[in-house]
Amino acid sequence: MTFFVACNGSDDWLGRLSQPDDSGSDGPFATIARARDAVRSLSKDERSREPVSIVVRGGTYLLEEALCFGPEDSGVEAAPVTYATVGRHTTGTSSTMERPRPPGGQTAGTGVSA
Repeated sequence: MTFFVACNGSDDWLGRLSQPDDSGSDGPFATIARARDAVRSLSKDERSREPVSIVVRGGTYLLEEALCFGPEDSGVEAAPVTYATVGRHTTGTSSTMERPRPPGGQTAGTGVSA
């Protein structure tokens, strides 16, 4: 099972398509947190049957709050949960997660870059 995350996604979508469909009614998630939550919402049976992949397309993802993972986010030995970045954004950068900059333009710091 694969979920997708992309800068042009929406957390209201199912996250099973790598790009928005032609009607704009389904496509990738917009946030990694939403993909993590989609995996968490799978039944125990669904999560133990096959590996789960979260594919994060190139781009910059602003984190409004900490992105936390726990043991429940790892899957099981026979069906692990993995996160991977693919492709490059049009700016030539790979996937980056950043905290928003505070008012005044000071750098708040960077989270994780892949």
